Amino acid sequence: MKNLSKELAKIISYDDPNQSIEELLELEKKHPMNIEIKQFASLCYRKIDDNTNALKKLLDALEIQPLNHTVNFNLGQLYKQFKKYDHAINYYINSVKFNPEFEQGINTLGDIFFNKKDFDQSISYYKRSVDLNKSKNNVFAMFRLGLCFFEKANISKSIEEKKNAVKYFEMAYEVKPEEASIQRNLIGIYNIYGMKEKAVHLSKKVNGVFDINTEKKEIKIRYS
Repeated sequence: MKNLSKELAKIISYDDPNQSIEELLELEKKHPMNIEIKQFASLCYRKIDDNTNALKKLLDALEIQPLNHTVNFNLGQLYKQFKKYDHAINYYINSVKFNPEFEQGINTLGDIFFNKKDFDQSISYYKRSVDLNKSKNNVFAMFRLGLCFFEKANISKSIEEKKNAVKYFEMAYEVKPEEASIQRNLIGIYNIYGMKEKAVHLSKKVNGVFDINTEKKEIKIRYS
């Protein structure tokens, strides 16, 4: 098995995906039940925009191991590329059903539902991602939760939603204070929600990400 892994690593390192495909297909003849070979072949087919064969290889892998979370996730990725979002969601849901700790699948579902403006579903997946490993400090999911609650608050005008938006942006900032996008959004949300003193204080602290008018206690957000 180690030798096969080494051979696969060598084959997928080629610059020419057509060469990789040729050798993967030969290898597949020797190991017809190996789903890793089929998944790598699918990836190489995608590189040359042969989506028909890319899909076929993944469906072949799924037939062998229908409960494999990576095969289901990769099918989700492919259907997402095809813009067949309902199919993609079904496979992503399967990926986290078969591996409840599959963080990439959980975050991807959060992203998809966020883009569909289904913020409640999005929040449920991002919270699951944060709770998955509390010691890991999942900044991405915290940040996205802040965005979800901000969008919900824009619709509902709920004080509770606004508090949650601030809470998750502050959590993300606490973990990664050097990240400019987190700084920008936290300062922006302080400003939008009338928390001017906090906005100005943080803006001064992060040195020049924002223009500050100290007399009026206002900030002008610069996105460049």
